[in-house]
Parts: sequence; C-alpha cells; structure tokens
Amino acid sequence: MREAYIGDPKAEEGFGCSAPVIVQTADDYFESIQSPCYAVDLTGISLNEVLYQVAQGRPVIVWSTIDLIQTPANYVWTTYDGEEMWFNDFQHCVVVYGYDTEQNTVCVADPLSGNINCDMQRFTEVYDLMGKQAVLICGDSQTKGKFVPREDKPQSPVLSRNKAERQAAVEQ
Repeated sequence: MREAYIGDPKAEEGFGCSAPVIVQTADDYFESIQSPCYAVDLTGISLNEVLYQVAQGRPVIVWSTIDLIQTPANYVWTTYDGEEMWFNDFQHCVVVYGYDTEQNTVCVADPLSGNINCDMQRFTEVYDLMGKQAVLICGDSQTKGKFVPREDKPQSPVLSRNKAERQAAVEQ
C-alpha cells in the first residue's frame, strides 16, 4: 500500500493506498501539466502540526475512517519483503481545512459527507489510529512555471513502471 493502490478502486474489494502513493500520483499529475506544485508526505506529524499547516492556509489530506468509526485493522499481512501491512474496512481520506479551538472542532471536506465539523478529540483518536498519515500539496492555482522534479524523493517501482509503460504507449 506504500507502493501502489491495492485492489480495484472501482470495486468493493479494493483496499487502498498509503500517503507515498498519493504523493507520487500528485507529483506525476503536476509534472504532466507542467506545474511547479508538488506533494509532501507529512506522515507521523501530530494533529496539532496538521492544524498549524491549516492555519498557514494549507489544507492537509489525512487518513481517517468513514464517520470516524474507531475500529482496529481487520486485515493484517506481511509483505514478501517482511513489512507488516494493515487495513481497516472503514479507511477513508478527508481534507482538513479549518478548526475552531473554542468549539473544539476540526473542519473537514469529506467526499462522502461534504464539509463537516468533527469533534477534535475523536478526530485526533482516529487520525492516530490510522497511522497519522498526512499529505500536503504545495502551491496554488495561481502558481506558474515549469515542473522541477525533486530528486530527493523515492519513486515507487510499481508506479514508475506504470508511468514508463504509459509513456512508451504514447510514443508508439
């Protein structure tokens, strides 16, 4: 799940992916439209650090669960290279775009529910449960210029292979 989406995203059997896949996919998109925007994997930061980014005007994609259901991972497996993977049936992504410390709420754009306010304590618990995965998109709609690849970030061998195959097909 750190290298590619597991399963078919259009089928109920699909699992999902982790932050590195979203970062590479976003970067590939930005490159395809010659945008200098880029994504940053912020996985591991606290919700307070997410809210700091939001306060700076930078919404953050985070992993959550549908309706903030608190349940442990129900699929756990070990990959061929020995890495333990896990998946929660209710895994979901939302965008944190605001918060209210007086109301103790987090404002999120949820693709299933629209813009909603969530209890900050419960949201923090679910964010932590889902591995504190977060992605920041740097740049805005007014950004202009040519894409500059970042050589310091690792590329997924699966996504890189897919990109190379797409490019070869276009050239044929």
